[in-house]
Amino acid sequence: MKKQKSKSLWYDSWRRLKKNKAAVVSAVFLMIVCFCAYFADWVAPYSFEAQDASKILLSPGAEHWLGTDSLGRDLLSRIIYGAQMSMAVGIFTSLASLVMGVIYGAISGWFGGRVDSFMMRFIDILYTIPALVLLILVMVLFNSLATELDPKDKALYGTFVALSIVGWVNIARLVRGQVLQEKQMLYVEAAVSIGVPSYQILTRHILPNILGPIIVTLTFQIPANVMFESFNMNPSSPYASSKGALDLYLLTLFKTYKFPVKFVRSSNVYGPCQQLYRIIPKSLIVFLMNKKVMLDGGGKSKKIYTYIDDISEGELLIMQKGKFGEIYHLSINKLISINKLVRKICKVTEKKFEKVVKFGPERIGQDKYYNISAKKIERELNWKAKTDIDLGL
Repeated sequence: MKKQKSKSLWYDSWRRLKKNKAAVVSAVFLMIVCFCAYFADWVAPYSFEAQDASKILLSPGAEHWLGTDSLGRDLLSRIIYGAQMSMAVGIFTSLASLVMGVIYGAISGWFGGRVDSFMMRFIDILYTIPALVLLILVMVLFNSLATELDPKDKALYGTFVALSIVGWVNIARLVRGQVLQEKQMLYVEAAVSIGVPSYQILTRHILPNILGPIIVTLTFQIPANVMFESFNMNPSSPYASSKGALDLYLLTLFKTYKFPVKFVRSSNVYGPCQQLYRIIPKSLIVFLMNKKVMLDGGGKSKKIYTYIDDISEGELLIMQKGKFGEIYHLSINKLISINKLVRKICKVTEKKFEKVVKFGPERIGQDKYYNISAKKIERELNWKAKTDIDLGL
């Protein structure tokens, strides 16, 4: 008679999971999302940053399955690329919290006594600190220590570290309570009596039996981490954050008290009497002095430059005919890289691009794309920028 091989509790948990059709379908869906996110360069039909001014706010159709946004970007492609960060933050930080919480809680619950009392007092101290404050403290500490990292990588890794450190506390307390309950069971006492090592009792017997509550907690923690990453306000410059805050404040005044305010957001402006540190007047002055102009990040950033006369006409029109509480964008709707813009200035000043330009590292807080669409004011107030960049120069 053949001896049957005994099956572990981990195998039994896996068998029961496979019988749950809803769990299997959900797991398959998540695997598809992760696959699309990981291979976004091949799966996404368009680039996440590709803009088309002629296809703004399109409804879902054959060309764009989920439509386009206010800048003419394909929404499906942006969702796929956005899933890379969301899934990475949600899954990896939750797994890191899971590992730390399970180890900490299992040790505390298993040994009990003074060990448990000391470890739980540390958890209580962390519980007294609001989660948001603790997140900020961890990110500030990480940013001060990781001085050699690129600012973008620093923000990403800081988010990973902060969410991992904050999230393990709940799991640790849950696991500790479950271990305290399970170690009173007869099967655990039997394992102890025959001399089974503590780590084997925890990993082979107790943890498989408390897996249910841990998984439930994890399913709540993953979307919470994704939401934190999605709504984490991390402006690239003080100017951008201050202007955004002012817009929101004035908008609340209008909605609450009908405060008479109209919002105007313009692209980059150029023309007579412009401040000398701006790229166009700075380039002209540097070229006249036979020196070289510095292009940050190789001049690859793209922006829109609208002539001051067009902007002034648009602002006057908004003052006269614009609606209160509405936001209007003033732009010529034509992106141009800094590199190409300086080449045009070289053409006007009859300078050779290679001899009057030097490239520097990317400036901290620099916008890679600064693009706004003026379709709304063109449609509602019949305004349109007339001066092309070549004519303006």
